[in-house]
Amino acid sequence: EVWDVDKGVRIGESIPAEGNHPNYQGGAFMDLWFLPPEEKAPGPLLVTFSNRGNASVFRIISDPDSPDLFPLVTNSHDQPVRLAVVDQIGGRFISTAEDRTIQVGSLENGALLGWPLATDGTVTGVRADAADRFSIRLESGKAGAWRLLVPFKASASAQTALTSIGLKGLHKIWPAGGEDELPAAKAPVVADQLGDQRLVVDETELKIIHAGKLNEAAEWSRRFSSPIVHARFSGADSVIVQTGFFTTEIWNVRNDTLLYPVIDEASLFTADTRSDTVLLSSPSPDGKLILSRSFFWDPPNVGAYFFTVWDTATGKPVSDRIRLIDDVAADKIVANHAEFSTDGRFLLFGRSGEDAKPEVATSLQLVPPDPILPIIADLAEALGGLRLKADGNFESVTVNSSDVIGELQGLLAPK
Repeated sequence: EVWDVDKGVRIGESIPAEGNHPNYQGGAFMDLWFLPPEEKAPGPLLVTFSNRGNASVFRIISDPDSPDLFPLVTNSHDQPVRLAVVDQIGGRFISTAEDRTIQVGSLENGALLGWPLATDGTVTGVRADAADRFSIRLESGKAGAWRLLVPFKASASAQTALTSIGLKGLHKIWPAGGEDELPAAKAPVVADQLGDQRLVVDETELKIIHAGKLNEAAEWSRRFSSPIVHARFSGADSVIVQTGFFTTEIWNVRNDTLLYPVIDEASLFTADTRSDTVLLSSPSPDGKLILSRSFFWDPPNVGAYFFTVWDTATGKPVSDRIRLIDDVAADKIVANHAEFSTDGRFLLFGRSGEDAKPEVATSLQLVPPDPILPIIADLAEALGGLRLKADGNFESVTVNSSDVIGELQGLLAPK
């Protein structure tokens, strides 16, 4: 706990000793200290080490009327934290644990900068050498150094207009009573129609009936483990089904088989990034990816939109959950919607809902430009020092990764 000794009041909430280590009962702090604020910062920093693996940095907001404790970044290790250094100028937090891992987090947005690093010995010293470099000292007397590479900035999508913002079930801006959602009524609801076929939702049952033969038996039907929220045809023989359990399933209605593994968005939920409303999932133009959408209402005025890109064939996520915050009480207009570009190479972000203009605000490149695709494999081999042979075994390679990085930068540089 952090207390104001002059006023005798606690600042912010209590900080638990947490991390990836399973020892819940033995949680304790290994170390903690304060750091003075950098110039123009609202308050000092607090650094904490947990024996369960979390190394964290908090900002103490020094407002005399409403002081608060704001978490900046947490590096989550699997073993007790040993050492850490805060680089306020470079905006980095570097920590190491007893499992010999090193993590570098961003003080600006809390994200992990690159993959965790593994050392070949116990780390006894960590130092931030420059804005993009840090070094370590090992118990054996050896030393190591790393350079942080700025992500390559590829060109934005040429597509400037969104195409699917008018689809039902795509957007949620505040709790509206559910009158426009499926299944809002207990009576069967026509979810979609393809030619003479109607896709009908009856709570947990989904069936296909012929538009002109309503009294005859369903051409296809299936019950699901939770209420069906959205259902659509995705072709003449398949349907996309979303349930209240935040699952997305693609079924072949001709032979009644699940075409791909179930996409389970709820498996990615945490206490801070859960959702309470299922929004429409969409396949990429080539069908190889699925974009899931969901929503969480934080009363009285904040809506959080979540977007995740999944591999259709495996049902595994290929992106982190992307969160967009829409404060309905604020004057600022922000993006609250994502969709695939028409060529499937970009994830486009913009505004959806009433009176929204179908303009692309920003984009995330999913598929690298064609010229650099083969170089990515070369870079992976150069960084890993291994190449996969045709027989499935590995062989060592000695390629200078700096040369490959230089080639990539040359291809991506503005012409």
